[in-house]
Amino acid sequence: MLTFEIFPDEVACETRVIKGKDGKPDRQVYDQFCYLLKGRQTIQLTVTHNSLLEAYPAGVYTIHDDSFEIENSYGRGQLKLNNFKFKLTPLTQVDSKPKTEKSSSNY
Repeated sequence: MLTFEIFPDEVACETRVIKGKDGKPDRQVYDQFCYLLKGRQTIQLTVTHNSLLEAYPAGVYTIHDDSFEIENSYGRGQLKLNNFKFKLTPLTQVDSKPKTEKSSSNY
């Protein structure tokens, strides 16, 4: 499972302007840093939002299922990450702990 973390001191987003093409107006997007936790490695990534309201609070996340799509090329289905629908979902403590409890049966 891929695990990402947004630290409390990096919740704020940085504004970036994308120049409009073909007579379209410029638009603002908001970049937020998050970190891919990969064993002992931590890799800094940027998540781009269209609105400041979409920014994630500090916490631990994983990739949401809606971020993936099936691409049907050459008759074979392949899993693909859709960059335009990329979303993170909070990873709760219950999700991150291995399940070690054994179910008891009343036989």
